[in-house]
Amino acid sequence: MNNTAEYPKTTQSSWSLEQWLAYLMAIHPTEIDMSLGRVNRVFNRLALDFSSTRVVTVGGTNGKGSTCRFLELALLQLDKSVGVYSSPHLISFTERVRLNDTSPGESQFCQALLHIERMRGNDSLTYFEFSTLAALWLIAQAKPDYLILEVGLGGRLDATNIVDNHLAVITSIALDHQEYLGDTRESVAYEKAGIFRVNSPIVLGERDVPDVMLNQAQRSSGEVLWKGREFDFDDNHQPVWDWRGPNYELRQLPKPLLPIDNVATALAALAVLGELDELNAKPALLWELVRTAALPGRFQRLSFKPDWIVDVGHNPHAAALVVKQLQALNWDRLFIIVGMMRDKAMHETLATFAPLAPLWIPVGLPTERAASIADLHKALAPQEILTSAKSVAEGVKSILPQLSERDVVLVFGSFVTVAEMLTFNTQQRL
Repeated sequence: MNNTAEYPKTTQSSWSLEQWLAYLMAIHPTEIDMSLGRVNRVFNRLALDFSSTRVVTVGGTNGKGSTCRFLELALLQLDKSVGVYSSPHLISFTERVRLNDTSPGESQFCQALLHIERMRGNDSLTYFEFSTLAALWLIAQAKPDYLILEVGLGGRLDATNIVDNHLAVITSIALDHQEYLGDTRESVAYEKAGIFRVNSPIVLGERDVPDVMLNQAQRSSGEVLWKGREFDFDDNHQPVWDWRGPNYELRQLPKPLLPIDNVATALAALAVLGELDELNAKPALLWELVRTAALPGRFQRLSFKPDWIVDVGHNPHAAALVVKQLQALNWDRLFIIVGMMRDKAMHETLATFAPLAPLWIPVGLPTERAASIADLHKALAPQEILTSAKSVAEGVKSILPQLSERDVVLVFGSFVTVAEMLTFNTQQRL
């Protein structure tokens, strides 16, 4: 239902960001509307100038955020100006835009949203479309050397796809958002291949690429770097790892905080952009970049002894990566606090952890999309449930007295779950 009558436009210039976001939720009848006609019309009216900016679009099921982050930090180290648009956010909506690693203030976002409102005319926009256009307007004013776009959903019909790119990157292909992208890897790959552009290079960070994507890549571009063929890495479960690309190797790199698969893909993207040579010429800088690059919510450690870790993984593919990272740690007991959205593959995701024999604490989340505690209990069967809690904070408090230094606690399942944990940790340090 369109509730715009509740929002008098004469006062919009004085709205807070909270008021704007409430308005965005009200003006379009559906949260997701898979089409580009409306958003393209408004984008054309904005006449944004990215002619001096090289655009990198990063799509995939998992790993987009960490791949974007490594690219961003690497380019900043090379004294490039960089704009990033990513979603969703963890704590503040302003996190969705970074300009040289700094997010705009709320007042700047309000100005951008007001500009989009004045330019959209009679075209209705979803929350994501509206906020994407506002983000692009903000970034365009800065005229950065690079714009890194993280695809929100799919690719072909995602709002980020209104901007032509100079490089398309695919991180991984797995089932997620089946109601929009289909229930096969082939249908997912078809949608994600929609970010490819004729004569623009492509980096494929997925080893097992469905034919529909590979064929589209080969038809679109004369330059395709495919993991396992044009580039690859070897970690051998050692403290260091090696990366090889089309022209040379990077040897004895430190193990990264970000998933090594995504760092390897980002290095391939840097090679295509012609920026890896300069980075490789500064081995100390490269070594430190690989060692320290991090992104909130991606296997992020909040404290040690016991280890508290948060991760936004919420599908089987992401969960498998988290399991691999947990297996590399030494611990006596593993506690997992989990809150998920009910439209996710809960049983398959949670079953991935079964070999680790964790103690589960399912929790409720403050959103209508959230799975109930009863839903989580059903999805966890027959794994061991230690206790349940109405919220992440209550779940944390319920296990604190019984933890020892050699325990690990993972808090995961959605961006909302991790945001709740980060907020709790800010208020009451672990």
